[in-house]
Amino acid sequence: MKALVALYQSTAREFLRDKMAILFTMLLPLAMAGFFGLIFSQEQSFHMNMGLVVEDQSPAATQIAAIFTRPELAGSVGVSNGSREELTQAMKDGRVALVVVLPKGLSENLGTKRSTPVEVLWDKSQQSVAAPAVNMVRQLLQETNLQLMGGTPLLAMQETVIENRRIPTAQLYVPGMLAISILWLGVFGVAPPLVQLRETKVLRRLGATPLSRTTLLGAQIGWRLTTGLIQAAIMIGFGIVVFKMQVVGNWFLLLAAVLLGTMVLVSLGFLLAGIARTNEAVVGLGQLVQFPMMFLSGLLFPMDMLPSFLGPVVNAMPLTYLGDALKQIMLGATPLFPLWVDFAVLGGCLVLFSGLAVRFFRWE
Repeated sequence: MKALVALYQSTAREFLRDKMAILFTMLLPLAMAGFFGLIFSQEQSFHMNMGLVVEDQSPAATQIAAIFTRPELAGSVGVSNGSREELTQAMKDGRVALVVVLPKGLSENLGTKRSTPVEVLWDKSQQSVAAPAVNMVRQLLQETNLQLMGGTPLLAMQETVIENRRIPTAQLYVPGMLAISILWLGVFGVAPPLVQLRETKVLRRLGATPLSRTTLLGAQIGWRLTTGLIQAAIMIGFGIVVFKMQVVGNWFLLLAAVLLGTMVLVSLGFLLAGIARTNEAVVGLGQLVQFPMMFLSGLLFPMDMLPSFLGPVVNAMPLTYLGDALKQIMLGATPLFPLWVDFAVLGGCLVLFSGLAVRFFRWE
């Protein structure tokens, strides 16, 4: 036990002296959570500015123009009045999304029940902005036609609002970045330091002592588990203070998920250290592992954005299940898998990685 404690303390001092390890496992994930969270902290709603040209000075044209400035549209539609030339230039300058023209002779055509073309000008280069605006104008013109025809709508929409708990996008990045920080702890906080100890013959000298592999691995894993808990405390505290996050799930389940996820990815780090022979090789191997996990596990980008043929790859990654478990427990997010499946897969990965890590572990 004394040897285990001494090795634990030595590993802790070695880790705390390594500024790059602290950067990757503690500070960088926190900075990324803040960066993504702040980007998505402002809720986006649809709003457009449109130009309205009224060339027909008649009560009918005034009545139609009033439809575009109804009070219920004030939050989503801003209307600027002016001449065709002024508003066309405003559209080119990006100040309005489109221009609607109520032409001369509108009142006369309505009196004789002739169709009147209402010109809508929009910039094709700004299609992403103009397309929703065109659809809204089309809907407003349809409503105007019904009013002018004087018909009674036979179908009326009755809205029933169902309130559901909505998780702000910013908060979703907190468990995601926690999972990524644990990944970095396993890949960069375990494998390179262990290979360096082997290259500098430290492991060889330890192997010549009565020290067992179990004691060495126990001390290394013990400190990494401590680091994983510190990471979780910092990240959760950050989410609560900055993004007003509330942990809705069971704290013991959250602790179990963090510890299990840390053991899985630390075991992966030991496996990488056993396979790689040099420090350069283990860094390259670590990058080969961490990049697919980061970008294909649904933590940085929604799963819907990924091609369907990548499904088997996504389902084979332990980080997918760790991130899913953390999101479910911390935020009550919609699950990708049942929680017991997340824990079962992580448990299976732990057995697999641990067995392979022991198999490939080398003192020199």
